[in-house]
Amino acid sequence: MKKIVSLFLISVVLFGNCAIAQSGRVLTVSGEAKVEVPPDFVRLVILITANDNKVDDAKDDVDSRTRRVIDAIELFDIEKTDLMFSGVAVRRN
Repeated sequence: MKKIVSLFLISVVLFGNCAIAQSGRVLTVSGEAKVEVPPDFVRLVILITANDNKVDDAKDDVDSRTRRVIDAIELFDIEKTDLMFSGVAVRRN
């Protein structure tokens, strides 16, 4: 649909300019289009943190909450190949 609207707008501009050059008259063309398409890409950044005296306990907490996020995402039937996860950092306070 976007291609059709784009092609229409390009042709209006090109043919409008030709008409002006040939006849010397002024032709004004205006138009508006609205196209609704489903999104095909979403970037969602989620930061999950935990504070604990033991690194293993903090990591287990983050792992558990990350698993719940992944389970919620899976409800939307998103292909696993379309998901990307990265980054683990441990910092001592």
